[in-house]
Order: sequence, then structure tokens, then C-alpha cells
Amino acid sequence: MERRGLSRLLVSEQNLLGTAANCLKSERLYPWAFERLDRVVPGFHERCDRIILSIRAYDRFWASLLTQQVLNGFPAPDRAALDRLVTQPRRWRRIIEEISAAFPRAQVIICPSERFAPRPEQQLAVMTGGSLSPGFASRMAGVRSWEARGATPEDICEVMADCGHLAPIPISSDERWLLFDRDQREALIAQYAEDLAWLRAGANGHATLIERADADELRNMDMTGGPFPDDRQENTPGLG
Repeated sequence: MERRGLSRLLVSEQNLLGTAANCLKSERLYPWAFERLDRVVPGFHERCDRIILSIRAYDRFWASLLTQQVLNGFPAPDRAALDRLVTQPRRWRRIIEEISAAFPRAQVIICPSERFAPRPEQQLAVMTGGSLSPGFASRMAGVRSWEARGATPEDICEVMADCGHLAPIPISSDERWLLFDRDQREALIAQYAEDLAWLRAGANGHATLIERADADELRNMDMTGGPFPDDRQENTPGLG
């Protein structure tokens, strides 16, 4: 690629840190992230200069993995299993530290999924250091296809009914299955808030948090972005 004159290679692979099955079977957040990354380090020959990690609030992250597992034929998790996920010790902070340890020469940039998931032009701008041409960025801004979105409550109820589970399931105001109860969600949201506070404070030099991804932030790596909007207020109607 260098001989052909290409200046940048983007490698996008969701399973570099581990798989959903790894997380659910071990009941840990990417339990072998460092070991997996350490195995691929030689392939980059120290040319990896930027790593982008998308993080997500824990209540939604685990709910997404568990929902897909149920759709694949596994039983719905019980309260004890959910409690173990709430109390598991690994956090995004630990994952970020392990990424930094595996790739000490790379700039690690954190993009919260809550802000970036439906905005491909902003994600690509972060990956390329804001070097997109205005015309290309404008064309991408019109793309709002959110691939691999989670299942609807109707989809989940249909699968669970096939397995003999006919009781209504709680859903949020934005049509998500509320697997965790209120106390569990509050604990998970508090954990994520601690991660974001650590990132906003500089992450001990391990990473840079991007929250807005506007032009000024991409130029200045501004760390003073405000808090996320509170998008977790919900009611709990039942859907059966």
C-alpha cells in the first residue's frame, strides 16, 4: 500500500477486543482484551498511530448482547445473572488502559456510541483526523442508515412466546427491552458516569474523549464538552 502511494489504512473490526460470546460466557467486559490485542500488534509493525474505540452505557451494552442471545435461542437471564453483570469488575476504563498498554505509541480516541452511532461522517472524520473533503462529508451526512440495530420488543416477544414465555416484558419509552430493573440500571449508569468523568479529566494520559465531533473539537481535541443529555428517562409499559 505504501508503494502504491496510499497514506492511511483504516482497519475496522468489532471483534478485535473479543466477542459478545466471550463477554456473556465469562460475565466480564472483554475479559481478554489485552491478550487479543497483543497478538495483533506485530501485524502493524508499529505503524498504528490512531485507535478509535466506541464505548456505550453499560445498561444498553449488556442489554444489547443479552437481547441478541435470546434471539439466538438462549433463555432470558434471571435476576442473579443480571446482578453478576452489574457487579462484574471490568470497566471501559480498564479496557482503555489495556489498549494503551498494547499500543503505547498510538493515540487512543474514545467516541461514545450515544453520540456517534447514527453519524458515520463524524466517525470517519475522527478516524481520519478531520481530513474529509467538504463534499464527501456532506454526502455522508445524508446517510442515516443505522446497521445492525437491536431487535424490537415485538421481535423479542415473538421469540420468547415460541419458547413458552408469555408474560409481558417491560419496555422503555424508546422501545427497548428493560432487562435490568431500576436499581440495576442506576448502578450501571453510575459506573458509566465514572468512566466519562475519568475520560473528561484526561484519562491519566491514556486516551482523549471526543463528545461533539464538530470541526473545532477535531482541531483542538477539546475536553470540555458538556454531559450527555439524559436520554434514559423511561416509563415501563408491558408488551406481551
